[in-house]
Amino acid sequence: MRFTSIAKLTVLLALVLFFTPFIMVSCSDMGIEEEYTGMQLISRSAEDSPFEGMEEMEKYDNYKNNYWLIGAFALGVVTLVVLFLKHASLLATITSLAATILLVVFRLTFVSFYKLEEVEKFIVIKTKWGYIACLLCMGLTAVLSFIEYRKEDRFY
Repeated sequence: MRFTSIAKLTVLLALVLFFTPFIMVSCSDMGIEEEYTGMQLISRSAEDSPFEGMEEMEKYDNYKNNYWLIGAFALGVVTLVVLFLKHASLLATITSLAATILLVVFRLTFVSFYKLEEVEKFIVIKTKWGYIACLLCMGLTAVLSFIEYRKEDRFY
C-alpha cells in the first residue's frame, strides 16, 4: 500500500479535527470554563465578543483570529491538494511539516497572542484532545509523505 493514501487520510482527519476542542480556558475562582475548537479560534467574530459595539471590540484584542491556526489549516488544505499530484511528496512533506510547526507555535504563544499575561496566574489553560490529535495527524502526514518521497526518489 502506498504511503500517500494513508497520508491523504491523516491530513483529512487533521482538517476535520479543527472542528473539535483545542483549548480550554478556566478560572476556578469564578467558576468559568470555556472550551474552544480550532475553527472557533480561526474565525472569531464580533458576535463572539462580550461587548455590544464594534468600537469596543477593537479595543479588546482577545477576540481576534488566530493567525497561527489559519496558517496551519491553510497548509493542511494545500497538503491535501498536493498529495493528489504525482511526484509531489516532497512538497507535501514541506507543507505538512510547516503546518505541524504552526500548530506548535500556536500552543506556545497562546498566552501572549491573546494577551493573557496579566491574568495568567488566575486562569488555567489546558490543551484538549482535538489539538493533540490534530498535531499528531499532521506530523504523521509529514512522515508518511517523506517516506513516499524517499520511495519515489529511488525510482528516478
